[in-house]
Amino acid sequence: MRPFVLIMRFDTLTKSIVSFDPNLEPSMEISPEHITKDYIRELSLIGVKRLSLGVQSLNLDL
Repeated sequence: MRPFVLIMRFDTLTKSIVSFDPNLEPSMEISPEHITKDYIRELSLIGVKRLSLGVQSLNLDL
């Protein structure tokens, strides 16, 4: 999913939350095969601070 679609969904979600921790650190899980420099840059622009990679995806035999 492209980051601009994510930001629209995040915006909808945050508007439905009455209060949240101001120290919230947005993160997401991503498959290594979807990572590009541009994609990471776009995620950073929408506020994603941390990515979690599925290391099982690195081994095609699993």
